[in-house]
Amino acid sequence: MDFFNKIYILNLHGNKNIQETCPDGSPDDGVFNIKQGTTIFFFIKNGKNALKEKTIQYADLFGRQDYKYNFLEENCINDISWNSWKPETPNFRFKPIERDFKSEYEMGWSLDDIFEMKKSGFNTTHDKFAIALSRSDIIRNVEQLLSTESEDEARNIFTLCKQSQWTYDWAMEILEEEDWREFVTKCAYRPFDVRWTVYHPCVLRWRREDVNDHLFYNENMALISNKDIEYGQFQHVFVSNIITDHHTVSSKEVNYVFPLYCFNKKHEKNVNYSIKFIHFIQSAYNITLTTKQEDGYCQNISAEDIFSYIYAILNHPTYRTKYSNLLTEGFPKIPFTEKIEIFKKLVKYGRELIELHLLKNIEITQSVPVLKNGSNIIEKGYPKYDEKNGFLYINKKQYFENIDSETWFYSVGRYQVLKNWLKERKGTHLGIDMLNEFIRIHCSIIETLKITSEMEQEFGNWPI
Repeated sequence: MDFFNKIYILNLHGNKNIQETCPDGSPDDGVFNIKQGTTIFFFIKNGKNALKEKTIQYADLFGRQDYKYNFLEENCINDISWNSWKPETPNFRFKPIERDFKSEYEMGWSLDDIFEMKKSGFNTTHDKFAIALSRSDIIRNVEQLLSTESEDEARNIFTLCKQSQWTYDWAMEILEEEDWREFVTKCAYRPFDVRWTVYHPCVLRWRREDVNDHLFYNENMALISNKDIEYGQFQHVFVSNIITDHHTVSSKEVNYVFPLYCFNKKHEKNVNYSIKFIHFIQSAYNITLTTKQEDGYCQNISAEDIFSYIYAILNHPTYRTKYSNLLTEGFPKIPFTEKIEIFKKLVKYGRELIELHLLKNIEITQSVPVLKNGSNIIEKGYPKYDEKNGFLYINKKQYFENIDSETWFYSVGRYQVLKNWLKERKGTHLGIDMLNEFIRIHCSIIETLKITSEMEQEFGNWPI
């Protein structure tokens, strides 16, 4: 804005990476046959006598590709109905936001203020060595490393991180002396994608012990979310009860892990809520916060109840849509209803979603995907989805039936769950265990969509 008097922004949308649609839910196409959306910018710099007032003019263009082509061909800059927008500090947004929504949103509690302690998840710095699909695979990786006779040999087998972060001689010496097998564990690598690793610095280089120790050594769960979103809309939230990666919900932005409980050296449990937030909850609901799950709500609300409520809010479709522009910057802010009955209902929804996303007590539905007979190997270039027939191909001849489009396109953060889960197993034979896991994930997504739809119908008007 220091160089131009006016900036015109025509957002053509059509972003297939985030399954962008028109406001009414109908298909929205890109103007080019690419996945990335498109925007046209007009930068205008007037002469010396130009007005000092500097503004941004913004407009949206949704619809099918032909409609957008016709619109662009038939209209000039003066024909478009622009929305004037003057950027403000600190973010200088190029897109206007509803001020009423902003003030409403700002009344919520930031995750950063709710939880006392948070950290980014672990970073192996060499995933192909330190992350595996099975317990036997990760043990084989470490044993193979220990069988090498030189660093060059090891680096020819595995893509290992740089010398400044991890040294071959140091890792070999310690792994040969210590019982590293006792640190073999599951980890939350991607949404619904549990892998195996060794929770040891010679394998998993940056463990982020401040947060992951509370998940490795103790029964616990943690919320996973982002501080900022550079790309796409907010759907960056998940839950974990095992050690967690720093890219669990986004391949680009680093995610943070918010454990429900923190434990001291004696494994004594403490709620990981800030003192200020605890005082707010106790005052707002006239209750005493407990660390144990209570059956009733008359006098006590447990730490798990609050965690479940937060999880329900973060998964609520209206919350995500109404505050979409605001949820891309800073940690999400959580509104707390004044009505205890609404609070209780959202706690129930949140518990159900947590159970589903941890793949606990999954009920196999009648619409379970059926894999046709074949090699069961996910070939290069697959999976491919046939939306018309609901077929999901894993190779040229073999496909799953009963995959509806809403389930196929369901995403957490930057990850399209079913697509990424299969893609990450390219070249792998889908045995009975993997097939059952895929079916459980599919059923979890179906139930998730049902619950979020129910929440939207019951609590569609915000603020709640």
